[in-house]
Amino acid sequence: MKHSFARTFAKALLVGSLLSTAPIVSSVANAAVGVFPTSTFNNLDYSLYWFGDADNWQKAVPNQSNAYYSASKPTIIYIHGWQKGSSKALNRETFNRKDAGGPDLDLAYAWRQAGYNVGIMYWNQFADEDEVKDAEAKIWTATGTRAMRWRNASGVYTNGPTQSAGDLLFQSYKDNLAGYTGSNIRLAGHSLGNQMVIVLAKKISDAVSAGTLNSKLLPKRVALLDPFYSQQGKSYLGNKWSKLPGADYSQSFENWDEFKGGKYLPLFKGGMPYDLAAIRAKMKDEYLIRFTPFGNRLTLDFALEAVEKMELGKDEFPDFLCLSFSCTDYIGHQFGVHAEETQDAYLKLDKDLTRLLSFLDQRFGKDNALVFLTADHGAAETPAHLKSIGFPVDVFKEHKLKARLDSMLLDQFGNSKSFVLYAENQQVWLNWDNIQSSRATPEQVEQAIIDYIRHQPGVYDVFSKEQLSSAPPEFPFVDKWRRGIHPQRSGDISF
Repeated sequence: MKHSFARTFAKALLVGSLLSTAPIVSSVANAAVGVFPTSTFNNLDYSLYWFGDADNWQKAVPNQSNAYYSASKPTIIYIHGWQKGSSKALNRETFNRKDAGGPDLDLAYAWRQAGYNVGIMYWNQFADEDEVKDAEAKIWTATGTRAMRWRNASGVYTNGPTQSAGDLLFQSYKDNLAGYTGSNIRLAGHSLGNQMVIVLAKKISDAVSAGTLNSKLLPKRVALLDPFYSQQGKSYLGNKWSKLPGADYSQSFENWDEFKGGKYLPLFKGGMPYDLAAIRAKMKDEYLIRFTPFGNRLTLDFALEAVEKMELGKDEFPDFLCLSFSCTDYIGHQFGVHAEETQDAYLKLDKDLTRLLSFLDQRFGKDNALVFLTADHGAAETPAHLKSIGFPVDVFKEHKLKARLDSMLLDQFGNSKSFVLYAENQQVWLNWDNIQSSRATPEQVEQAIIDYIRHQPGVYDVFSKEQLSSAPPEFPFVDKWRRGIHPQRSGDISF
């Protein structure tokens, strides 16, 4: 599945709030889209900004108090990616991503509610390049093709500093967290920002190891959200995607090509082996790698490097490392559950897991590492294939459900605003604010949606969260259904 930034980041920055009580020294401003002052874009401005509720911000200034920062609190810092055209648009990423197609929500709310400082490390004027590779180079070096030029509100470039963006943000990090007394710092980078997070974490680790930086500033966790790498100097996608020599592929079905239906299928012609270098000319690396087994290999390489460089397992306190080998999911959606590409992904994942377990055994010993291996879900049979062998199946067009619910509710209640936030993953989230401001009652809206969905072809049953909690124990699958529902995060209606 393709994830938007807002949906991906919402997994990492859940919705919640906590106001800081630190005294205000410099001015506090609102950072909703378009209301950073023009001076922020006319003059070079990079550094750490701390955020409060409703995207209110205050720039971090060394040795000055900040309304949204406390030196003793756990801390999470987000770093954005490529920012083409953002300076002229007077736009910076904040924690409300409505402008990017996301929900009109404060995605950092839950972190503040849990007691965290929440910040963004900005380098947007350096990242405002027409070519992503030119922004990418600035992370690592100040002597790339575009050096360290930065863009102002008029779209004009100006020569910048002699340090790389990675060095500049590391200096900002050191200066603004110099007095940090807490014990939990986390870094999260989105898209191109994942490389900045890697650079920053490495510089912090090296400084701590050299004794020049307080060990409290070493991040406890690094999150790479939709990581992006350009084609410059990467080896994971430079060759062919071929079958493993001598491996048994008998579990994949012959003549399966007619049942493949992924969005990018036209780029994968003729079956394995695939010339990835040729496909890269037509498809961005960050998309292509997830549809190959080599995305799992990149994840593992990064994990092993993290264990070594962050010295996990080196003291008396247990460390927890969570890895998601997600390429099998993307490959399964693209090629189907019985495709040779899908079986190949699992054969190669088996080798990656062998390498992981061997690494842990050699580094820690077999009795000193506990490994859990699990999965987030299984995979359904391909409907087109089942149809071909006589099963009465079809596809429920969930992507059209919200529009159909909106139309039905408009006809029934005459509401001017949508009552439905989202409809996906067999759940419906309601917009309670819009319902409360209408003439309809919540119970009427819920029941109308339940009745509508229950009569759609392929739907077995529909429940609200309240109905599900009181369903009789003999109802089919009710225990499993309940275990799959989170009281705060799941949809208001499940079907």
